[in-house]
Amino acid sequence: MDAISVAIGLLLGIAVTSISSVLWHRSRLRVLTERLSAREQELSDARVEKERACDRLRASEESVTALTDELARACTEKERLNVHSRGLEESLSAQRREFSDVSRQREQEHKEAMDRLSAEFKAEKAEAYSEGVQAGDRATRMLTVTVFPYVYMRKVNEKVFWTKKKVEIGYRYQLFAANLPCLDPKDIPLETSEEEELDDAMVEIATKRAIELVKTVLPLAGPLGSLFRIADQVLVENR
Repeated sequence: MDAISVAIGLLLGIAVTSISSVLWHRSRLRVLTERLSAREQELSDARVEKERACDRLRASEESVTALTDELARACTEKERLNVHSRGLEESLSAQRREFSDVSRQREQEHKEAMDRLSAEFKAEKAEAYSEGVQAGDRATRMLTVTVFPYVYMRKVNEKVFWTKKKVEIGYRYQLFAANLPCLDPKDIPLETSEEEELDDAMVEIATKRAIELVKTVLPLAGPLGSLFRIADQVLVENR
């Protein structure tokens, strides 16, 4: 009986030990299973996060691609604008050169026209002056002013035994056209005096004085002096 009891005890010990071991292993397996589930959940979460990161990366790549395309389009437009700008600058430069050439040509044409007009004006002026001189010469030949020196002697104070006379020395002028009188004559006195006695010698002196005075006055006519002609005779009146 003791051997059986011992055997039973041993069996029970072994059984208890086995059961304890099984329970420990089960507990350990449960813990490991829970850890595995947690790791699987973490892996699942990591895969989800990875997918999200991949989506964000794809979106970023698409955005970068769009920006790259936009940058390329901007560079192309910039190059096109640069080409257009260079074309405009070349066109403007060509227009400036053309304007400068046209301006110089117009200035040269204007100068030539002014020189031509100046030459024509000078020629016309010279011709008109020549015609005027010729016309003046013809008019001068047709028009003359004849100047007659005169000596007028008039009684101013007559008494019984003596008589005073006023002696007036001057000239008479009259306009003639083709040797025909045009206007009434006009007397211009130059000197006057009163004399008690007046003989032929004094009359001759007065006559010479009249001629001298007329020759002194006529040069004052200036350019018109060629129209004047002094008569050969002196008008002498004794009243």
